[in-house]
Amino acid sequence: MEASHSLLLNEEALKSCAEQKRALFVYEWLRYLERILPATQKSDLRSVQKALMGQLESRLGAGPGPSTRVLLARCIARVYSVGDTSSLFATLNLCNDRLKAKDDSPQALSAKFNDELVYRAALACLGALYETVGRLVGRSYEDTFHIITKWLKTAESQGRSEMMHTLAKMVSGLGSAASTVHREIYKTARACAVDRNLAVRAAAIECLISLVPEYAPLYTTDIEGICTQCVKALDGSNHEIRLCVARLLSALLCAAHQPHTLIGAGRRAPASSSSKSGSSSPAPLSVEDCFQLLSSAFLRGGVGGFLKGGSSNQASAGGLKEVRVGIAMAYVEFIRSCGARWLERSSGVLSKHVLALAAKCGTLAYTNSSAQQSEAVLMRSCLSFILRSTLGAMLGEAAQLAAAKQLGVLLAEHINSFDYVTDSGIEGVVHTLEHMKTSGEAISGYSLALAALIAGSKDCQLGVPHGKPKQVLSAAEDLLRTAAQSSRLAVAKMSAGWVLLHALVSLGPAVVKPYLPRIIALWRAAFPRSAKEAENEKMRGDAFSWECALINRTGALSVMEAVAAQKELMDDDAVKV
Repeated sequence: MEASHSLLLNEEALKSCAEQKRALFVYEWLRYLERILPATQKSDLRSVQKALMGQLESRLGAGPGPSTRVLLARCIARVYSVGDTSSLFATLNLCNDRLKAKDDSPQALSAKFNDELVYRAALACLGALYETVGRLVGRSYEDTFHIITKWLKTAESQGRSEMMHTLAKMVSGLGSAASTVHREIYKTARACAVDRNLAVRAAAIECLISLVPEYAPLYTTDIEGICTQCVKALDGSNHEIRLCVARLLSALLCAAHQPHTLIGAGRRAPASSSSKSGSSSPAPLSVEDCFQLLSSAFLRGGVGGFLKGGSSNQASAGGLKEVRVGIAMAYVEFIRSCGARWLERSSGVLSKHVLALAAKCGTLAYTNSSAQQSEAVLMRSCLSFILRSTLGAMLGEAAQLAAAKQLGVLLAEHINSFDYVTDSGIEGVVHTLEHMKTSGEAISGYSLALAALIAGSKDCQLGVPHGKPKQVLSAAEDLLRTAAQSSRLAVAKMSAGWVLLHALVSLGPAVVKPYLPRIIALWRAAFPRSAKEAENEKMRGDAFSWECALINRTGALSVMEAVAAQKELMDDDAVKV
């Protein structure tokens, strides 16, 4: 092709090729055309344009394959963008006529496969023309739209996907010139956004993204409805769909939060906006409202209320993993679209919002259900992903330090409020520990949490009620007394019991003194009662029994050490032990 220095297809050479190589010969010619047309002089192209268009249009009727028809559509569009447009409407009418000729009646379902390729080639050509030459197509787009909506009702999945791509190119290429069909395109794309076929979903979502700058109701009056549709699209989605939905939600929220950027980016105000009627445009959404729209779906993990005034107090169990991951990606896309400067100004709002979401995920972790605990882990991983991808990746060092300080302030506020929740926290953990004694991991985790609450209460201004230490001591006694009943839980129960006793002793003599006899009794039970019993012990037992004995005695010795460090507790009984 390059050696011939001609734009035209060498028909003689094509005829001389073997039948199986002709498709490749045409493909190479189209590749050459795509490379050379942008550098071709308009006068040179005009001299051969009629013959060239004849060859290209004949290829449309040959039923080219997917790769070839994409190249063919680009070349036809490039010819009209560089050369003369006098025959543009003839080409548009030719493509529309080929689509009109499609017959999806039951009698025609056994039509040749080649006919289906011809229809798709015409569809690809129309999309490329609308995207490339834009408003030069006049009102021919209306014919194309009506043909597509009629075909869409009976088309198979690949056909629906390609039609959505064509509509997206029509919207992006024509802009406000196609405002007469924007509403109908919106309805069509919205319905296809939840199509059972994922390729159709992705194409429909791309079409909606192209509509956002042109159709104002998308990000004003219909924003809650389209957000609900996005959540439905995430059900059963793959990574590609989640990324598309994240981009759509980002475009919607950016348009609602910063509507001036649609005009600032070089676009005219959408023709379908409320300015036609003279009424004022809706006020921009605040960043809090934008985050609220996303958090509602994130906490529910599925379709729920998106009312700006509504809120979810806690995360819902049974949420879909795909939905929560997709919404987390939408957070990141939205913040990236707003930019680093915006993030620097709004980092405090973001940090506060993410911490609030993390707190609302906690209820899923405090259950006996491993599935709900897994949900909580996933949600916290999503929140970490949001912070890493925004504060950790978009800001400079100085801004990151400022954001870290803001996070520290928020955490300090939670810590300072600890006085008011210590009592209820201890009560909740003790209650959970009593009902989760069949899991070694739960016993270890909740006992450590309870020990932390008890040990930390001495630094709180209000301390803890008088009855709480006794409740904790009873829990520790029960764990140590029942440790021998189950070999599977023995190690966890022994370790947990002595950890709780050590935390209790740290409260000081005033609290521990009344309970010291009960603690001493537990010490004595951990060791042999006589030298003869100690000798007999050496003669029996396996590795596991020795492990349990050593853990039990290690815990007892650590509590002894804690008591010995407080002189007020060292009475005669304690010294004798």
